[in-house]
Amino acid sequence: MTEILEKSKSQKLSRNLLCLGSNFETIPFIRFCQENGFTCHVCDPSPNSPGKEHADVSVDIDATDTESLKEYCKKHTISTIVLGVADQLVSAYATLCSDLGIPGYATNENARIFSSKHEFNKLLIKNNLLPIPGYSVSLPKLDNQIDNIIKNSKPPWIVKPTDSVSGKGLFVADDAHLLKNFVIKSMVFSNQKIILIEKLIRSPEVSLYFNMNSTDFSYILSDKYSANTGLGNVTSLQVYPSKSSKLIEGQIIKNFKSIFKQQQIDKGVLLISAFVDNDTFYWYDPGFRLQGEPSDVHEFFHLGSKSYANLLSIACSDFNEPAFNYKSKTGVSATIWFLLNPGKISAILGFEKLADQDNVLEIRQRLNVGDIVKYDDIGTEKQVFSRVCIWSKDREELKNCIKRIRKNCRIEDENGVNLLLKLNDWQKL
Repeated sequence: MTEILEKSKSQKLSRNLLCLGSNFETIPFIRFCQENGFTCHVCDPSPNSPGKEHADVSVDIDATDTESLKEYCKKHTISTIVLGVADQLVSAYATLCSDLGIPGYATNENARIFSSKHEFNKLLIKNNLLPIPGYSVSLPKLDNQIDNIIKNSKPPWIVKPTDSVSGKGLFVADDAHLLKNFVIKSMVFSNQKIILIEKLIRSPEVSLYFNMNSTDFSYILSDKYSANTGLGNVTSLQVYPSKSSKLIEGQIIKNFKSIFKQQQIDKGVLLISAFVDNDTFYWYDPGFRLQGEPSDVHEFFHLGSKSYANLLSIACSDFNEPAFNYKSKTGVSATIWFLLNPGKISAILGFEKLADQDNVLEIRQRLNVGDIVKYDDIGTEKQVFSRVCIWSKDREELKNCIKRIRKNCRIEDENGVNLLLKLNDWQKL
């Protein structure tokens, strides 16, 4: 189909790889690709995006501009395409792989389904799984739709765009007046101009992470704990495996497998969140790509499967590292999220000692000295300083370890004030 795929069988494919997306969370995957012999062309319209510091070749093209990227791939003999941590690029990834005849895990149709909360909800219902109870509203009869919701339901409500990510455009409305205002504000963040208004559920949250290829299938459920930042909730702690893990065995997993079969999904990674209320799961927020939350670290620890290796083997026919059936370990693990209040980072204290601790699996730091967290960043991914993955033999030991780490780490501004959000999330374990 393209000249890059018309080489003779005796000739190895090009090791030029195009990575779509260049945020902080994609950097570990870029490094993994480089460590395995690939020349990484990292694509993002911003020349200063974080991942480009680690790129072999920086590509200043918007990753949604698939026509320009197709020409770039032909010119630079790109034979492998991978997707970073970016929901909004799943569709572009699917288009590029399809049009260039390059292997990938997403099609345009399932990219459309999993990038729209509204479409995903319909798919859940069709397969006997429950979405969060709610409504969708859109132009032009917005006022009438909101009035009907106010008449037929009670606050508080969650307001969010059907197609936005990283907490952008998400609000909690405690009364009818706020509901109308927040719908208008949320509309700014939606390309589809569809807003979901859902019941605010104050139950425990979980995340279900899948990693699969044509022959192997693994999954792990985790407990998700959130911190109220004043402008919305942000995850502060994630613990593996979940206390509710046994509840998904059997019918729930069978129903998700049915969804994958309908959508012709037999490879890739996917994370889906849920609230658990009286042993009932209300599913939401699918992510058909790698996550900012490093589920891949915990998946390998507990199940012995590797997301990065699986994604690269899907993308490149001559990459042969096994992705499944490594020896797993016993115990519990967690990601500690370090969240910042607004301010400029002047000093980072205590974190340098973490890397030497035996129970630290990985540290993924986003920000450094000199970086600034703005007021508008609160409640979004930009508030995250770092994520630290740890393990312990049981939840009690894990609880004490998290408490100790949170106590010993500080991020100071220019006046010596600790910018870290004070959290006691370890008490919830």
